[in-house]
Amino acid sequence: MAVMKRFRRMLPWAAITLLLLVRTAGGADWPQLQGDAGHTGYSEEDLGRTFSEGWRASVPPTASDVQPIVVGGRVIAGNSAGEVVCYDGASGAVQWTFTHAGTVRNAVASDGERVFVLSSDRNIYALDITSGAELWRQRVFGPMKTAPVVDGGVVFAAMNRGGIVALDAASGGQAWWTSFDVPIFATPAVSGGSVYVLSADCVLRALSAADGTERWARQIPGQAAPRGWVVAAGGMVFATVRAWSSFPRSIEHGVDLLDPIATEPWETQRDAILADKQAHPGFYEVWAFDTDGNPL
Repeated sequence: MAVMKRFRRMLPWAAITLLLLVRTAGGADWPQLQGDAGHTGYSEEDLGRTFSEGWRASVPPTASDVQPIVVGGRVIAGNSAGEVVCYDGASGAVQWTFTHAGTVRNAVASDGERVFVLSSDRNIYALDITSGAELWRQRVFGPMKTAPVVDGGVVFAAMNRGGIVALDAASGGQAWWTSFDVPIFATPAVSGGSVYVLSADCVLRALSAADGTERWARQIPGQAAPRGWVVAAGGMVFATVRAWSSFPRSIEHGVDLLDPIATEPWETQRDAILADKQAHPGFYEVWAFDTDGNPL
């Protein structure tokens, strides 16, 4: 039986600081979360080793998951005050501000002509990148904490309540929609014609980017899938889950094997789980698969 490779890491979620580093000349675009649709976070550009502050901007309270994007000399980010703000990359001057009724809890994305925003008000917005004017909006059935993913003229968005929608980037028309019974808090990755989705119950799925049909699904042992993103690159897919430390999960039966207290009252089991989580804070595992769903 094949065993999936696991890479353990400690994630200090409580101490995340958003840093904005801007190249004023010759810098490559960074148009969406982690730079590309596969969320590789990789750039071939040599940034050097020495940085100095070019400018700073005061912003309203901003969710820790928000990353600014850089497109055509513009720096664009949303915030918790219901704003999406576009700054001049060279001077930091505000070029435009889009205001709406919700909050932006993650990165926005761009195809070079439009800026795509997932909002807590249950709308997906497309804005003109030069003026910030609203081009279209699409209402969905739940709020969103993930980031939009743009690939091949399509915008992909995951819902808190469990669902993926694909929209035409130019018109906002729905290409396809598929739903699950569990929430999605991790931003999907798109690569090689597939959308890789990690739901909160630690199931990793590969969907067809063309029509949303499921290609494969793999259950990963773990307590839950946290906020973050799936990574797809180089024929591999990586997914992060919160690990079971003392209490392994039974995939076959969906129950917690709390031996020797499995027959004790739920209150006893609950207290044991909470104590274990406090004893092992921030304990995560990264699981690797190939693009056919085979464990690596």
